Amino acid sequence: MAAKLKVPKIKVKVPKRIKEFAGNHRKINLIIDRLSPNFFTTWIDRLPFMQVLLVWAFIIAMFGVYYHAFANDSAFLYHTKDGSRVEGVMDKVYFSFITATTTGFGDIAPKGYFKVITIMEVVLGLLLLAFVTSKIVSLKQDIILTEIYEISFNERMNRLRSSLMLFRNNLSRMISSIEEKKIKKREIGDIYIYLSQFEDSLNEITDIVEEPEKSTFKMNIDSLNAELIFSSIIQSFERINELLLIMKSEGIDWKRDINVFLINKCSDRATVIRDKLASKHSIPEKNLSDMSLQLKSIMDMIKADVPKTDTPITEAKQESK
Repeated sequence: MAAKLKVPKIKVKVPKRIKEFAGNHRKINLIIDRLSPNFFTTWIDRLPFMQVLLVWAFIIAMFGVYYHAFANDSAFLYHTKDGSRVEGVMDKVYFSFITATTTGFGDIAPKGYFKVITIMEVVLGLLLLAFVTSKIVSLKQDIILTEIYEISFNERMNRLRSSLMLFRNNLSRMISSIEEKKIKKREIGDIYIYLSQFEDSLNEITDIVEEPEKSTFKMNIDSLNAELIFSSIIQSFERINELLLIMKSEGIDWKRDINVFLINKCSDRATVIRDKLASKHSIPEKNLSDMSLQLKSIMDMIKADVPKTDTPITEAKQESK
């Protein structure tokens, strides 16, 4: 057998200056990334329209002040009609705005190096004016998009209420089947499907009542929708409690790990939703207090029949198969 060659490990000591250079290089790259076009676009978009308009007006007015402060015998503004120099500050500010907006009445003209300053002002004024115009268009777009988002948000709330109603209808159908002695074993095994759908609805409701991110298109849930949704959640737990009681009286075994896990998970999620609504004052305090007591009473009755379990949802679903 061929002998294995041992390659010696070579330790290279990196000079301190190279390490410092590498660290500085990473910092520079980080700064460049932050100063990307997206960064400037985001920063500009956040500026309110009135602030942009005032900045534009201020810059143009400053050009007028410049024409007044730095006028001399070789560079000044003059009236084209009689050739006399423009002396008033307001006339020079007037010329500055006429120049920046490219109106160009021709009643006042620059002389000397003021011609170069005027050209610079025209270019800068056009850029700033274009930016002001874009902000006006953007403002209208924001209004339209906000209205669209509001419609979408209301549709989302209606869909959630419909989802909770469908959940209650499914449990009501099971209750009727049990009372009529027509319940099938397969239907008992499918309880976890309804509970999973209920949990998904509660998770989506939690996302809605969370604090909104710093985004233009993010809405707080209003008092009416909050109260309707919370009331639907309470009714859903009432239907769960009703189903558990009738299954217990009929001696139906439903306490599989997945069912127990999902009921406990839904109870915890409902508690989170209640706390979020309370912290944001989405529902009047008295109404929320009464509804919270009602929910707590129902959940206490449910928990009396439902043991606590820490079984992960994936294991519970595998067990259901």
